[in-house]
Amino acid sequence: MPTARKKKWPDPVADGMTEALITKLSMIKDLRVISKTSTMRYKKTEKSLPEIAKDLKVDAITQVRTALDLDPLSFSINQSAGAILRFARQYDRSIEQLEAAVALDPGFAWTYWSLGVAFTYKTNYEKALEAFERSLLLAGENMALIQADEACAYALWGKAGEARRILAVLQSLSEKKYVSPYSLASVYAALGEKDEAFLWLEKACEERANSLVFLKVDPRLDGLRSDERLESLLDRVGLGD
Repeated sequence: MPTARKKKWPDPVADGMTEALITKLSMIKDLRVISKTSTMRYKKTEKSLPEIAKDLKVDAITQVRTALDLDPLSFSINQSAGAILRFARQYDRSIEQLEAAVALDPGFAWTYWSLGVAFTYKTNYEKALEAFERSLLLAGENMALIQADEACAYALWGKAGEARRILAVLQSLSEKKYVSPYSLASVYAALGEKDEAFLWLEKACEERANSLVFLKVDPRLDGLRSDERLESLLDRVGLGD
């Protein structure tokens, strides 16, 4: 699917992202990836994503199933499959794929992080926190993202005090080094503090945070989906209906 942007999100950047994604997927032998020529005609279309997927006879889950059939022992494919299934809210299958990825490479921090997120939204908070702790031990750097999701797990588990403790650590850290406002927004969303969540999402939009590409599918933000402010943000980053 071509990546489209509005106003502040220039077309050359969106086009470049589209080409890079297609190139990377094409490296998986025998995986059917729709060409840029075929997909770019949908860039300014009024059709919905399901309609376009039907036209192109392809969707992310179908692609990842094909990739797994072709190379079931690939660490990267199992890890990617876990992330895609998580965004599809298929948490049991996501966990299965991520555990397969852990078995293939037990030393990769970000698989444990992704597993922790899947367990969180499966509402298995104890296993989520175990996975986050393992991820933190292995990460060595970029720990703010993991800590933010750890705070989300505590918040959703009803342990707001622990979530706020981690949030305070992240806000203090943000004065010294970069912490994504999107991550802070996700913690406030988990705490049920919508105004604060949207304040940080606005900041993420202003700085064009990379994580905004997940704005439409991220389970972390499901508590905000009934709010018209999220629809406005989706429109601004080119992900609106």
